[in-house]
This record gives sequence, structure tokens and C-alpha cells, in this order.
Amino acid sequence: MPNSTGPPMPRPPPPKHIQCSMDTLPENYGHVAFEIIILLVTLYGNFMVVLAVVMFRRMRTITNYFVVSLAVSDLLVATLSLPFRIHQTTHNTAWCLSLEACVAWIVVDIMCAGASIWNLVIISIDRFIAIVLPFRYHALMTPISGFGLIASVWGLSFVMAVLSFINWTDYGKPHFNIFISCANFDPIYYTVLSVVLFFLPLFIVFVMYGHVFTVALTQARAVAALQTDRQATTDGGRRGYINFLKEVKAAKVLAIVVGCFVVCWFPYFVLVLVSLWDPILLSRDTISPEQAKGINQTFVSALPVLNSTLNPIIYALFNKDFRRSFAKIFAQFCRRRVGSDDGNNLPTL
Repeated sequence: MPNSTGPPMPRPPPPKHIQCSMDTLPENYGHVAFEIIILLVTLYGNFMVVLAVVMFRRMRTITNYFVVSLAVSDLLVATLSLPFRIHQTTHNTAWCLSLEACVAWIVVDIMCAGASIWNLVIISIDRFIAIVLPFRYHALMTPISGFGLIASVWGLSFVMAVLSFINWTDYGKPHFNIFISCANFDPIYYTVLSVVLFFLPLFIVFVMYGHVFTVALTQARAVAALQTDRQATTDGGRRGYINFLKEVKAAKVLAIVVGCFVVCWFPYFVLVLVSLWDPILLSRDTISPEQAKGINQTFVSALPVLNSTLNPIIYALFNKDFRRSFAKIFAQFCRRRVGSDDGNNLPTL
């Protein structure tokens, strides 16, 4: 949910028809370039995540299906949301498209952001079961239950996005506005939305990972205390401990993903709620136009879209299985290109 869902920072703009006919200001060149780079990297990185799971059988685990669902939400941000943002930035933050396009942007933003955070929730639940209840994992996290969780995530996100069509604060009155930029002025809706699609799932994630790392620490201490015991050094004991360490390492990677999500999205939700319920705090009487612009570009425009780019980078840096899969895909692509240049046809994976 980028700044299409929140009110614009107050500033004295020229008439809209003049703004939409103006060339992009030099001060916005860097921001446009940043957004284009984010779009391209997001497309490439998340497509590689999906491709790795599709191409390699060993990558087809329930956990990675949740990761693919997360990558799909980021791909939708890049294909359906970022182009609107780039268009707005090239027009110096003025909204120069129709009201229908504005509504479509807001709905897509809400659905994708909601899917992202709730995908992180089911990933944290998956890690909780794998580490805290390892002997029940395969009974609880079956393909049917896994795909059911994914469907529930997207269903909830879609419903919350569609509910934006209703004005919860002043029922029946228009609440979408494109006077300055694309925005939805509905404090009650955004308060409920923030709780359902951000603060509640974030609380669940923290509780899940709190239990995960508590159990991991307890297990690590127990294993260390038994190092002198012969039973602890048997092949079965070592194998079980290695499997446990792999689960903990996977949980650490996903915890990094959650941490990045919080850094990228928490300031945005706080600013949206403040701007809707107490706009004086962000008015020209409180902060300067330069400060307002800096807050808007950093916490409303840059960080939320950056989050969609970070996830595949984190997998590439910290997850050995994804890193190897990315390398194999790249090597296969290079071999196919060389084979094509030589007139040979190499089989695909």
C-alpha cells in the first residue's frame, strides 16, 4: 500500500492541469530512476524465486510454497502497482490519470500488502510447527492444509481490498480523491485495515518467532550439555541435531525477512493513521514543506516498495538452497544461449 492509500502531504500545489503538463522536475529524476530500478529488480528476483521452486523438485516443500506465495504478491506489486507510482512521480507526484485508475491502484496495493504480511504469518506458523512440534509437522502441515492457508491469505487480502469501496467514516459519501494525488480519505477503514493487515499479523509473527527461538536456545543448551554423553555422538543423534539446526537456520532467514518488512512498513502505517486522525501533526504549521517531502519520499514512497525487492535478495544471500538453485538456473540459461549460438538445441530442465 504505497502513498496511493494515504492522504498527500500538505503543500501548495499549482493547478492540476498545469502540474500534469509540466516536465519532470530535476529533483525527481533520481526518484524516478530509483523506482524503475526497484521495478526491474523486483521482477527479476521474485521471478527467480518462483522459477527455482517450479524447476527443482527438492525445492517443492510446503515452506517454499509459502515463499512462492510471498513472491507472487511482490510480483504483483511490480507489475500492477509500481507503474502507477512511476507515472505519478514523473508528473511530480500529481495524479494525472482517471479516478477509476486511482481506485484500481489502491485496491491492488491493499491486496498485495495484505497478502505479503499474512504470507509471513503462515511462514512463521510453519516454522513454529517444524521446530516446536517436529514430530507432528508432516501430519499438521500437509499439502492440503498448506494450500488452504495460502488461499485464506489471498481471500482475506482481497476482501479487505474490496471493502475500500465503502466509506466507513461517512457512509455513502465520496472518499476517493485525486485532487492532488491518489488517496482514500477514510480514517475508520484505514484503522481497521491497519489492525487486520498489519498490527495483528505482526503480533502473531512475533509470538511465533519468540517461541521458535526460545525452543532453539533450550535445545542448543541441552545438546551442548550432552556432548560428553556417548548417545549424543551417535549418527542418529548427530543427524537429528543437524536437521534441527537446518530448521533453525531457515527460521533465522525468515526472521530477517520479517525484520525488513517491519522496517519498511511500520513507519508508513503510523504516518497514515496520524495523517488521517490528527492531520495537524503533519501540517505546514508543524513541519516545513522540505521536511514533509523528505518524510513522504522516504517512509511513504521508497521503503514500502523497497520491501518487495529485498526478499529474493535475502534468500540469495542467506538461504543455501535458493542460492544454489539461482546459480543452476543462471548456468542453464548461459548453456542454452551458447547452444543456441552454436545451432544446438539443449534440453530444458
